[in-house]
Amino acid sequence: MNALALRAANTVPTVASDADWVRRLRELHLITPLRIFVILAAAWLIGFVIRLVVNRMIRGLERAHAMLPGRVDKARFEQRRRTLSTVLKSSLVALVWLTAIISVIGELGVNLGAFVATATIIGGALAFGAQTLVRDLIAGFFMIAEDQFGVGDLVDAGVVVGTVERVSLRVTKLSDDQGRVWYLPNGQITRVANLTQGVGRTVVDVTVPLTEDLGRVGSRLLEIAVSLRADPSVAPMLTGDPQFVGVEELHPDAAVVRVVLPCMPAGREPVRRAFLSAVAEAERLGVLREVEIEGGSTPESAPTGSSPYGSGAEIPPTV
Repeated sequence: MNALALRAANTVPTVASDADWVRRLRELHLITPLRIFVILAAAWLIGFVIRLVVNRMIRGLERAHAMLPGRVDKARFEQRRRTLSTVLKSSLVALVWLTAIISVIGELGVNLGAFVATATIIGGALAFGAQTLVRDLIAGFFMIAEDQFGVGDLVDAGVVVGTVERVSLRVTKLSDDQGRVWYLPNGQITRVANLTQGVGRTVVDVTVPLTEDLGRVGSRLLEIAVSLRADPSVAPMLTGDPQFVGVEELHPDAAVVRVVLPCMPAGREPVRRAFLSAVAEAERLGVLREVEIEGGSTPESAPTGSSPYGSGAEIPPTV
């Protein structure tokens, strides 16, 4: 009976035996490696969960994109998806592993106070020197995330109006109508007008002497605008019926009338040029003196005896 009681007592763990076990592990230098292993395993597990959550968010964006066919170009959406996924996963996982590395350094007995102070000084110096780069990267991330513009869009970035050729986190590449290539750091793009998104239209202002019948001039301009539907080069760009808005401005000897031609955003300039060419070739339009596109510079009065459509252009005489 006493032997059984003694054997049962020996099988019950005690605080002293646990302390001996921990002490033996410490003597074998296994406590620190075990803690480091747990820290690294936890960091890997948290990184794995972050990747799963981000991938689920991206799949939600893909489902939303599938519900809006044709609104966003496939290549453009793929760029957004890839950028958002890479930036979110990389930044969050890097933060987790940075915390894990600091914890491991502490487990190795390094003075964290001195380490953090040194890292703070180095990080501050790097941040001061690379603040422009950081600003460009942050601005580029939000540009892509908010889909402000994409490859192929015609944009007005303030210093240049051009077509977007490439968008990255740091820089945006544009090409203007003269073939020049512009590289704009994203942090320096303080405002941008996307001329491709939304509803497009071409606005043409025509100055007509007050002695002319404005109703007749408006009807003739509408006939010319409607005739553009027979032009295969611009007909696919037209999206609606032209409108004669009427008198836009009134001067002592002339009135400015406006014609609006609905078109695709990318077709503003081609439609405008086609309309002006049709006007130049039309009969009974010698009353027109100057034309301008909305957003362009204010036109100067054509000199006496010159053609309002440029040097060398002739207006057929009124029959």
